[in-house]
Amino acid sequence: KKKIIARLEKEAEKDYNWLMRANWKGNIKCTFTSYGKAFRLLDKVKNALRVRDPEGFFNPYWVPDFNGAAAKENKGVIIGGWYTSGFQGYNKWGGYLKREMSGIDGLASWEVDPMGSGYSSSSGGSSGGSGQVDWVSVNAEMVCGLNFACTKKWISLSGGPGYIDEPRSTTSISIHKNYKGEIGGTYQWSGKFGNKVCSGTINISGTKRNFMIKVYDHCGDAGSYEY
Repeated sequence: KKKIIARLEKEAEKDYNWLMRANWKGNIKCTFTSYGKAFRLLDKVKNALRVRDPEGFFNPYWVPDFNGAAAKENKGVIIGGWYTSGFQGYNKWGGYLKREMSGIDGLASWEVDPMGSGYSSSSGGSSGGSGQVDWVSVNAEMVCGLNFACTKKWISLSGGPGYIDEPRSTTSISIHKNYKGEIGGTYQWSGKFGNKVCSGTINISGTKRNFMIKVYDHCGDAGSYEY
């Protein structure tokens, strides 16, 4: 019996490690810790993730199915498929999810992230009293007079607490709040202007809709600003 239990635990650990490494676009990944054995909470957390959209007539569930679930000791991971492309409705779902998760006995902590790079929010406008916006558009330009050799070709963005719509773009990049409602913070950027590649960091307050990265042709900051 002990050998069987040991073999099952080893297989469960293998599944857990595999799912933790997974990055399947169009899915959400929920990781959590428990005060006891995490496998006992897998079904309860699944039910919470599958909370019903009260306004979803044709699509009643944001997470209609699951593509993997595993636990190792007091840690668990669940991967579920989002009902449509682009993670529409993610912020709204997050509000209902917090309520469902708070009702699970034995759940110590949890976190949910959208996998891949296709996140976009269905909500807009200011979040209210905090003055935080739901999304920020980041663009970049090089200050070099009439020299067309420094025309922007692409920019990329990483870091920060927010969800980045596309890590690399030829136009602008949108950042959206994470499920905790966070967006302001430090982000790393790089961009190609003509044949010149520059990089740096920016601090986004989360209170303005737009951020313009401005650099000189030697890659020094030329007065980046929010507006």
